[in-house]
Amino acid sequence: MRPQVSYREIVQPDTPISEEHKANVYCLLQKLNAIRFRSEIPMRITSGYRTAQKHRDIYIRKGVAEEKIPWGSYHLIGAAADVYDPNKTLQQWIKSNLDFIDRLDLYFESFVACQNWVHCQIYEPRSGNRFFLP
Repeated sequence: MRPQVSYREIVQPDTPISEEHKANVYCLLQKLNAIRFRSEIPMRITSGYRTAQKHRDIYIRKGVAEEKIPWGSYHLIGAAADVYDPNKTLQQWIKSNLDFIDRLDLYFESFVACQNWVHCQIYEPRSGNRFFLP
């Protein structure tokens, strides 16, 4: 049996989360596990659900000015996750399986913007594109 992405990979223990955001997390988990099962690629989630404080801290550490922090991030509502992908194995698999990805209805930041990870989200971006620029 292949290991599944677990809730605790997306939401850290003792992190407060609303029922609405939990529903997003479970939807995201279903889609990530479909990819994990179909691709047989191991996945390590590096960032999932974030509280506003954690989100702020991440961007401040990156040197982003307070007024430039992207507060519309789907990480804040449990609808996005970043998967570590240093060898671009997952990126290549996604590009080779676009029909499956379309059926899953999952969206990704452009792989040009994500050098060693895959950012995926369950909600369509403003552009409406399956692959979008952040």
